[in-house]
Amino acid sequence: MTPTTHPPVKPQKIQELFPDAIISKITPASKHPRYNYDGFNPGRRVLEAGHVRFPGRRPFGVQTIYERDRAITVRDGTRLYADIFRPVTSDTQPVPCILPWSPYGKTRTGPQNYDFMAPYRAGIALDRTSSYEKFKAPDPAE
Repeated sequence: MTPTTHPPVKPQKIQELFPDAIISKITPASKHPRYNYDGFNPGRRVLEAGHVRFPGRRPFGVQTIYERDRAITVRDGTRLYADIFRPVTSDTQPVPCILPWSPYGKTRTGPQNYDFMAPYRAGIALDRTSSYEKFKAPDPAE
């Protein structure tokens, strides 16, 4: 845990300092209306060329391996979990890696996606995104 310069504040203290503050419990992601959390499901499957996640969405142009919740162990032993999209040919022929990172989760898991964040999907047509994209990251169907 990272040390802080301030001791933790209990909700009662916050209420004393800010009497008009409304304190509510955070809704779990699995029950939140704008989160699309599908649970932790490590696995691998092949998305065929032309695959669409939902009708009207952008299709994949080539056969793509989708590895969901793949563990990546970093130097200190911590495991990070990523969704990996790569062409089927990458099993035998190396391909470069694009590693987008964001604080917004991965593969359509939170409210920071075009369906919720701005009116009319911020002007981005539905068929321009695959629904596997993550805000501020490339769409794997591109």
